[in-house]
Amino acid sequence: MRKLPLLLFLLATLTGCAELIYKPDRVTNWPGLGIRIAVLVVTDSTKLGSGKRNFVVRAVRPDTPAEKAGVKPGDVLLALDDRTIHSISDALEIMRNKTNNNSVVLTIMRDDAILILTANLASALPRSSI
Repeated sequence: MRKLPLLLFLLATLTGCAELIYKPDRVTNWPGLGIRIAVLVVTDSTKLGSGKRNFVVRAVRPDTPAEKAGVKPGDVLLALDDRTIHSISDALEIMRNKTNNNSVVLTIMRDDAILILTANLASALPRSSI
């Protein structure tokens, strides 16, 4: 009989801490840059089955860190914080570790020129995307 109140107490305590213990990516938010990316695979006609992925900025939301930094649709995202982007997961991993007190350095290619832009995340809205 004494075990029931203890069990209920533990259950209530753990239920309230569930978010601290288990945070799936789909409900975790971090400061968003405000860009939508399309993955474009450029194939090499000389090597069958090989291709390079380009991460093309499809859209930039207004009044976001990316827009304020100067990112434009059509830019190709090469790196975040000097870490080369090989997949969307790479970019998400970098952004997951950011807070609104941080900034992020974007290396982009625009019209065959490499640009280094810094996005201040102070005004970023919480997102679970880039």
